[in-house]
Amino acid sequence: MTNNSRKAWATIRRLDEDHATPPIITMVTANSVASQLVANGRNQHHRQPTGEHHCTVVSDQPQPASPLTKPFDIDELETAMGKLKPGKAAGIDDILAEMIQSLGPNAKTWLLEMLNTCMAQKTIPPVWRKAKVVAIPKPGKDPSSPKSYRPISLLCITYKLYERLLLQRLMPLIDTKLTKDQAGFRPGRSCAGQLLNLASTSS
Repeated sequence: MTNNSRKAWATIRRLDEDHATPPIITMVTANSVASQLVANGRNQHHRQPTGEHHCTVVSDQPQPASPLTKPFDIDELETAMGKLKPGKAAGIDDILAEMIQSLGPNAKTWLLEMLNTCMAQKTIPPVWRKAKVVAIPKPGKDPSSPKSYRPISLLCITYKLYERLLLQRLMPLIDTKLTKDQAGFRPGRSCAGQLLNLASTSS
């Protein structure tokens, strides 16, 4: 428990399992689950085109330099790498967070150049646009039915690293423009704090 509580609890759960219960063997196939997921996506309501066209006027005047467009430095990269959560499943490229966090100086320099190229060219590698979809059975549902599974999309960890780098740039700018009453998706704020503020104001 002192060194790694996650391993300790995993061991406790394995010891607590009832191995006398035979496993449930289902006849559902991966293709049937995939077909059901595709059908669910087609049944979602999509926004219908209104027929209106909006024009964007682009000025010929040079735009001022933005702090968002300057290249990332090695300190920003190491900060974002430290915030990656270990133990997460890899995406379609099979790169784990632990692999990225174990990179040496030369590999970090190459990775930083690649991420800066993505930002400068306003594009990302094609593999980042793909996700590894895993079907997870819903608790209490019939495991033999394809409708009893929900999909989880696993994105590439390097893509998540790029998102964290952008988030580190955006958060300080956005936080100054939000009111103090805004609590959603802000660090250090929660529903309990909002309820406490409401109760204090009402009293």
